[in-house]
Amino acid sequence: MLQDFAMKESPKIWQTIQSMRAEMTTSGAKLKSLREELQLFNRNPDADEDYKSLVAGLKELRRAYDAIFDKLEDAYIAAKKYEASPSRKDYQQMMKRALEDGIQDAAMATERYKAMTRQK
Repeated sequence: MLQDFAMKESPKIWQTIQSMRAEMTTSGAKLKSLREELQLFNRNPDADEDYKSLVAGLKELRRAYDAIFDKLEDAYIAAKKYEASPSRKDYQQMMKRALEDGIQDAAMATERYKAMTRQK
């Protein structure tokens, strides 16, 4: 339902969500591998500052992803409320605002994560 809604109302949000999912999956696998490599060389990953920074960045990306997904859900619910009561223009405004906020949040989160990974 959400995918269909997002593709109709704001394909950019859905594209960003998909991109963030892929990045989280890829980064998670790379972090797991890095953890194993550090341990193989008798290094404590939890004491390695670079490793901890990368883990923190991935957690921040996950929080941003969750927030964007929540905004997409809010927009979907507002759209359904508007369908049920078209005379209530505020529902339509809520939907548009949630979508706009989601797009803005997605762009900022993606840029922050990319900047953080370029530093390392």
